[in-house]
Order: sequence, then structure tokens, then C-alpha cells
Amino acid sequence: MTSINIIPDNSNLIQAIKAVLQLDPKAQITYDDDLGGLSLADAKHLQEISDADDRGEVKYYSFDEMRERSKEHLRKLGASL
Repeated sequence: MTSINIIPDNSNLIQAIKAVLQLDPKAQITYDDDLGGLSLADAKHLQEISDADDRGEVKYYSFDEMRERSKEHLRKLGASL
């Protein structure tokens, strides 16, 4: 018996499944909709961040820059560092 795990990502999925079943009618096809433990809202937010990165809208900081920015922000909030 053939076992195939398909994670769908396009509109031709149904046609592909039908083609596989014509080749091997006893094939067992499973569907996995697991987003790796992410909620749907988190997956959507992650996609938005990824899209913003693709458009060049995300600014990245080095570890040292981030540490200094964090210290500066905490000082503005009244923390003594």
C-alpha cells in the first residue's frame, strides 16, 4: 500500500489527488492541517510580518543595537541601569 502525505498550497490539489488515485486506487492520502502549533491568528500575523519583510518594510537591529535601544527605552521609563 502506498501512503502519501500532502500539505496543500495551491488550487490544483484536487486534480493532483484524483490523478494519484487513478494511478493507485488503494493509495492512502492523508491531510495535515497542522501549523506547527501556531494559532490561526498567530499564523496570520507571522504571514503579515513575512510579507512586510518581502516588501523591505522591516528594520533589523544587531544584538548590540537592540541592547542599547532597550537600555535607552528603560531609562526613559525611569529605570536606573
